[in-house]
Amino acid sequence: MLHAFQFPDRFVQLIMICVRTPRYSLMFNGSMHGYFEGKCAELKLNHLMFGDDVILFCNGVYKSIYYMLQALKLFSASTGLNPNLNKLAFYCCNMDDKEIQRIVDCSRFSKEVPFKYLGIPICAKRISGKECMILADKMTARIKVWSTRNLSLDGRAILVNSVLMSIHSYWSQIMVLPKRTIRDIEAICRAYLWEGQHLSQGPGPIARDSVCQPKAAGGIGLRKIAEWNIAAMTKYVWAIANKQDNLWIRWVHCVYVKEEAWWDYQAPMQASWYWRKLIQVKNQVKATMDIHQFAAVTYRISNGYKAYCPPIFRKFIGVKRSIQSASELDFSIN
Repeated sequence: MLHAFQFPDRFVQLIMICVRTPRYSLMFNGSMHGYFEGKCAELKLNHLMFGDDVILFCNGVYKSIYYMLQALKLFSASTGLNPNLNKLAFYCCNMDDKEIQRIVDCSRFSKEVPFKYLGIPICAKRISGKECMILADKMTARIKVWSTRNLSLDGRAILVNSVLMSIHSYWSQIMVLPKRTIRDIEAICRAYLWEGQHLSQGPGPIARDSVCQPKAAGGIGLRKIAEWNIAAMTKYVWAIANKQDNLWIRWVHCVYVKEEAWWDYQAPMQASWYWRKLIQVKNQVKATMDIHQFAAVTYRISNGYKAYCPPIFRKFIGVKRSIQSASELDFSIN
């Protein structure tokens, strides 16, 4: 068809490379349908693409980067589409400062480390709590809007469960959150639940372990963030154990696991911080659950959370009445 419309041969070749190398899933009427991909002799990644975000990989030498820049210029000349310099950046590791400056002068790209991809900071080293402060800032911004409203304890509990807890859910399904970030999020949720503000002094009137119990066990049903984070990351452990057919799983088995048994595999010291954390989650699964039953059943985050944080009924018989009393007192004050 492209030849019929008299597109340049070079342009057609570039389009066919884009069609044959990635793996696509199509959405029709709101639902996903199948995959199509090019057949490659071996697993080699040279780019990642999601929507309008593209990451290109190459060797950390000037010659490789120069060829990549020439390819971008050829793409612009063939299609009339020019990259936005304000949105372009390059990221390097273990490169000489002179070589980096040479690349900056040639490309006019900005140098950023760590960088963000799909809203998540990506870096080779351990991610810090400072880089995750955006989660606490988003929660604080929501609470400042809500603080002008006269809500009861029950109303605030609903907002914490349905809104505040959902803010960190996306990040929690991608990486293990730093402990400092988890403490900050829990402090913000506790402050709003009991005082209607984003800051508070001292603990709440009822212990967090009691409040985080299911309603059937006398609690409010709030999630424990650390345990939910581990339960969310456990889905990757299940996917690797079952060798799901997707690009990331194939890459993990090709680069890291190779021929080793997954449940006996241990991450090497030179592996990335993200990967070592995931192996820690795998070891926790092995110590907590029956791995044969775990791998045989389709994994759900809710089931994993119950395994890591099982409800306790006998110990918290009187908690529901205490929470109801606190709710009545809070309502009368408002």
